[in-house]
Amino acid sequence: MHTWHPVGSGYVPRPGDVAVYGLRISPLYAAHVAIVVGEAPGSRGPTAVNGDGSITGFSVVEERTDEYRADAPGKGALLSGYVSPSPSPSSSSPTS
Repeated sequence: MHTWHPVGSGYVPRPGDVAVYGLRISPLYAAHVAIVVGEAPGSRGPTAVNGDGSITGFSVVEERTDEYRADAPGKGALLSGYVSPSPSPSSSSPTS
């Protein structure tokens, strides 16, 4: 199942997706990840929750809107794309 959605693919992020910033392929590395909690039409990035925010304090949980760049503007990694969770095999209804 394909769960990677690069920026520019037309994919609209959904709550629960992981936003990936500053992705490098070799070696495989991402500068930052955040959990998507919403998306505003016309925005450059999602509304996301970060576990190591630095806007309101050092290493605090923060929610930011239109997060197309991780960290401070002009200094952070750009949004690379989204990873959608795979459905759990146990999420199907039980059979008798």
